[in-house]
Amino acid sequence: MATLVTTLSAMITGTLLGEENAQEVADYFAGTSYCESGGVLIPGCEIWQDVSATSNPHNSQEVVITARIVAHYKVPTSNGNGYAGELITPEFVRDYILGAGDCLIGSGDVFSPDNVLVAVTTD
Repeated sequence: MATLVTTLSAMITGTLLGEENAQEVADYFAGTSYCESGGVLIPGCEIWQDVSATSNPHNSQEVVITARIVAHYKVPTSNGNGYAGELITPEFVRDYILGAGDCLIGSGDVFSPDNVLVAVTTD
């Protein structure tokens, strides 16, 4: 297994349609929810830390998620999804989340990411 060398900070904004709340969206992204998919799996990204979510007080369907993501420097060559050897950059993570489209949260509720901001952290 390759050494984990990249830590990214992410802010994901989107729309939640259904009965779930912002915390359940955070749990989904962290992989700690009851969702069968086990959270958002980005090739080469190993750990989602400090995941939190807040709703717009004027529109609870607007959700902002923040997180730290610990990742390999590159997607491992053993990864069979077509991304093997790709550098894990903020752009790679952003494009992967936006390209994945809607996330199924809970029992049929949907979170649609609208914008993803990702940066390399120095800590």
